[in-house]
Amino acid sequence: MSSGVLYSSGYFKGSSCLRFFYHMNTGGYLRVFVKEAVSKKRNPYVLVWEREGPQGDRWKVMEKSLLGAMIKVCRASMFL
Repeated sequence: MSSGVLYSSGYFKGSSCLRFFYHMNTGGYLRVFVKEAVSKKRNPYVLVWEREGPQGDRWKVMEKSLLGAMIKVCRASMFL
């Protein structure tokens, strides 16, 4: 089993694309959250993508368009 966290180094403005490869042969979960630079919400973290359980024995690509005034990838957490 392994786990990890990914953070972006800064905020992105307007339209951006998040892309990475993942391999989840034995299961677990992978969740990607973004955070707005200016948020009036109590919890500014927004789940934008997730996978759970076995996804097959090969590498897959995740691509997600991110739209927002000023956002950043604040948490891409996994537990495999």
